[in-house]
Amino acid sequence: MIEPHYPKVKTGRPPFPVATTLQIYFLQQWFGLSDPAMEEALYDVPLYREFASLDGGITRLPDETTILRFRHLLEAHGIAAQILAVVWIIGGKGIDIRQDRTTESRNSCKGRTSIPNSQATVWLLEDAIPGLAKNTAQITTLFALGKLWMMRKALREA
Repeated sequence: MIEPHYPKVKTGRPPFPVATTLQIYFLQQWFGLSDPAMEEALYDVPLYREFASLDGGITRLPDETTILRFRHLLEAHGIAAQILAVVWIIGGKGIDIRQDRTTESRNSCKGRTSIPNSQATVWLLEDAIPGLAKNTAQITTLFALGKLWMMRKALREA
């Protein structure tokens, strides 16, 4: 889901593994940290490094720009909604998000951008409300992580 959009560098420093950057993103969402605060927390809190699989042998940690770019990548491709869809599928609930039925209703929404998703059409009011993509991704991610937390016992037994 993330891998096709993740940068592949042939020269220079290799990017961090997708799992590592995703775990850092989750930490950032759980604790409400800004990108610079997340970078600093990775240096200051050994438990955060351990959770993100950044053991003591790694000589570098992601900087705030790396964290920012990964967050923007998730927002640009609607990955948070896809993560939520997968969580609902894992939980056996399915997901029921109503799709717009007519092209007319899409065309009548000026200032909106449609981003196709495997489960639904997500509308972002980019011009009307700055930061809505970030906030939507944050809320969706937190909802998915909360749902996983509630399902933890059933997932362990499976």
